[in-house]
Amino acid sequence: MKHLKVYLVVSLILTLFSFFSIIKWSDIIFWILFYMIFTVFIMLLIKQLEILNYIKKYPFRNYDESDPYFSDDGIFKFENNGFYVKNLKKKDFIGWNDINFIIAYNVLLFDTSTMFLEIHTNGGVFKFNEEILGWYQLCNNINLKLSNINNRWRMILLNTPHMEDRVIVYNRNDITNSIFINT
Repeated sequence: MKHLKVYLVVSLILTLFSFFSIIKWSDIIFWILFYMIFTVFIMLLIKQLEILNYIKKYPFRNYDESDPYFSDDGIFKFENNGFYVKNLKKKDFIGWNDINFIIAYNVLLFDTSTMFLEIHTNGGVFKFNEEILGWYQLCNNINLKLSNINNRWRMILLNTPHMEDRVIVYNRNDITNSIFINT
């Protein structure tokens, strides 16, 4: 709604007017008028809060290398043969050749969903979500360093934000995505 704030202010003024009319005349018509206008006011207020919450939750970002979201390695340190994860207790190294498979999924919490990557190696399972520093660089490096990547995994999860579907991003043993050369 283009003029939502104007409607909100007008409904607030009408709500107050109907309330004072009830106090002054206490007629049933003013009670009905008060409940109707108050209901409209509450609905408009909820709509305004949803719009503000949506803008804060999903800011539209244009790719800009000066934006730290895109350029910062965050908790990762990337190298040619793998990357380090800086934890509070120790540094874990994940080699590109050690990755067996990667799964992506959404985790729902009330009305929001958070995207996760689960990296499975022989040394264990590492879970990262989209809210950590370095998420963009992690996804970018995975696409660059690993072959047989399912490049549609982000679009699948973005198109189904309120579903907890799991998408296989990478599987080392998957031969369906590998290239066969005829000799």
